[in-house]
Amino acid sequence: MTGEEYRTARPLPGRREVCIRAHLRQQGFDGIPPLGIDLKVEKGFPIGNFYITPYIWIENLLDSDNIVGVWRSTGSPYTTNWLNDPDSQATIQQQGEGYVKDYETLEKDPNNFGIPRLIKLGLKLNFDRITF
Repeated sequence: MTGEEYRTARPLPGRREVCIRAHLRQQGFDGIPPLGIDLKVEKGFPIGNFYITPYIWIENLLDSDNIVGVWRSTGSPYTTNWLNDPDSQATIQQQGEGYVKDYETLEKDPNNFGIPRLIKLGLKLNFDRITF
């Protein structure tokens, strides 16, 4: 971002507002920097001529809601605030409550947040001990 103030922006007809996502930290994103704690535990065992290593890998151990993108009009990852804008009231009256619910659903963009907690279980096999 280039220091532009957040403001309410009316979306183009048939489109919703574009979300600012990647490279926010590199472009001066002034929010809380994403925090990620990953944990990987593994233990290897020799079995015959190969080595077996089971592991568990937990990404985002604390299940933090890491904000990686925000709506340009508000600087918030949750809302564009267009539904509260006086210019939107005529559209809301015309389209009805279903329009409001759909718009709120679209505002909750999962791409504004980093990964949720991921738990990966795996098994590595190493065949270095095999001789030909």
